[in-house]
Amino acid sequence: MKDSKSISKLTIKNNHIYLDNLEVKGVKDYEVKSSAPNKIAELTLKLVVSTVEIDS
Repeated sequence: MKDSKSISKLTIKNNHIYLDNLEVKGVKDYEVKSSAPNKIAELTLKLVVSTVEIDS
């Protein structure tokens, strides 16, 4: 696992998701699995997006 200095900060406020103080748009669903003692959590997001472009 990465050290806590290189991991994004998660904030959930009024049902809005923020990573490093930037709002994540189009969140349809999310799940947070937390490990309380070391303050590290795993975030799973389901997003709605308008366009899909995949570079190969």
